Amino acid sequence: MAKLTRNALLAGLIFISFSTYAFAANSAPAAGTITPSSGTSNPYQVTTFTATYTDPNGYQDISNARLLINTSTGGSRCFYGYYNQINNRLYLRDDRNSKWLGGYAPGSPNSIENSYAKLNCSQTTVQGSGATLTVTWNIVFKTTFTG
Repeated sequence: MAKLTRNALLAGLIFISFSTYAFAANSAPAAGTITPSSGTSNPYQVTTFTATYTDPNGYQDISNARLLINTSTGGSRCFYGYYNQINNRLYLRDDRNSKWLGGYAPGSPNSIENSYAKLNCSQTTVQGSGATLTVTWNIVFKTTFTG
């Protein structure tokens, strides 16, 4: 029979201690649905989009939600909105796609606008339930918006 030394015993305890822990991988969030998914709007008419974002780890695990409306990418000549759930703030990308404008809470008496669109914070709502974060964006498109 082998004689165990104190170091071997400690190494065995450390190994056993670490091997009993199991860590679950964090799942990635995903875009859900958007309603309406297409259509037309007159300039300066309120248009409401409801977008869902899902995460198997719960809606609280979604740090931010973005909405890009137009055929172009990168924020130019479009509506490019951003909701930061960590600090409960709404943002809109500027005309040159170089910075985020705003930083107001949903439901606050503020609006954020660039040359193409205006985001009404007072009428924009955010709700979370289970794995789903739902943002109802209240947007007014301007005559300079194309797409």
